[in-house]
Amino acid sequence: MPLASAVVALACGSEDAATRLPAPPGGGRDAAAASDGRDALDAGEGSAPPPADASTACPAPRPTSVSTGLVVWARNPETRDCCPYDDYAAAPDDWPYFDTEAQCQSTCRCSVLEGFRAEYDAYNTERSSLECRCSTETCPSSVAEAERIMCSRASFFPVVRREGCGRVMVVDANGLAGDAWIFERPLESTDAGGAGERLIGAGQFGDVPSPACQAYEWVAGASFDCEEATVCQLCGDESAIPPAPPCE
Repeated sequence: MPLASAVVALACGSEDAATRLPAPPGGGRDAAAASDGRDALDAGEGSAPPPADASTACPAPRPTSVSTGLVVWARNPETRDCCPYDDYAAAPDDWPYFDTEAQCQSTCRCSVLEGFRAEYDAYNTERSSLECRCSTETCPSSVAEAERIMCSRASFFPVVRREGCGRVMVVDANGLAGDAWIFERPLESTDAGGAGERLIGAGQFGDVPSPACQAYEWVAGASFDCEEATVCQLCGDESAIPPAPPCE
């Protein structure tokens, strides 16, 4: 499925659109390391790890043609054991990685990773609780707030609202990358002030994997799934994909 179609599927409420996002040409950990190496790491200077101890069952460093000099702690996605590596390009390609041991051991990110694509050293989807997402940023508390935040940064690109089945989703519809916020709204409520609304889910998607989980999509909490939903464009100079009428 083309990337634009996958993002449209997300905007249209497909629950598993994220898992079908195709990887972009090129990529992989060695290629990322050769470019700047830093994008895939959380903020911070990192901590110098001790030599790998065989008693921790840490895999040997991967052979690599590049060297960034950036030390990392990589986490086994099955056991959650953390292992140190002198260079992030040498860590196991399917392990998420972090600047410090504390981050590796304590973060709620990267706990559930699905659809590893070895050719790109990346996963299709990361899943977490909504609480995890909101611990990393301030989440909107109402549909109106989500619309205001997303339209304030959208400028040229479109943002749409889908509504139906007691839920409302505000989502970027540019065919490339963006966010989605999903609210529960009681069917009997027509209060534009947001009475009765409750944030129940969020999404973040892109055509390149995001650090540190190396996943193209982050799904937190509930999804939007409503075949009877209506759609309208909130803002943006470019028409949504597919085009949608302006919101009233």
